[in-house]
Amino acid sequence: SPADAAPVFDAKGIETVRRDQCAATQHLLRGSLEALFTSGGDLSKVKQYLQHHASRMRSGRFALKDFIFHHELRPMEDYRSSGPLAAQAVRRSGSEWPSPGERFAFVVAQGPPGSRLADVASLPRDVVGGSPF
Repeated sequence: SPADAAPVFDAKGIETVRRDQCAATQHLLRGSLEALFTSGGDLSKVKQYLQHHASRMRSGRFALKDFIFHHELRPMEDYRSSGPLAAQAVRRSGSEWPSPGERFAFVVAQGPPGSRLADVASLPRDVVGGSPF
């Protein structure tokens, strides 16, 4: 509101608050938006913010928990084909299919060049150093 002394971040329906996004996405998007608005629209500040965090990730300074997605799946029979990444991760892992309303945790790991996302969606326990076991 124009009457606010300081800007207030009020997010609804955007990836910064969606439960199916990983924490890294939420934090990076929120930080980028805050950098954009506090700098008066200076995109170089957003670029600087993102480059700093990309550098940290490339050097291995991150927590795996920040990259875990949590998706709610429908019953297995609702998927005619392979379904979303979470469904493919459940099938490949051999885990029991989640109950309706239960969220399934998975990460998108690094795979060989040319890998499809569906091939590298894995359970968090199966990921070491960014690659599936």
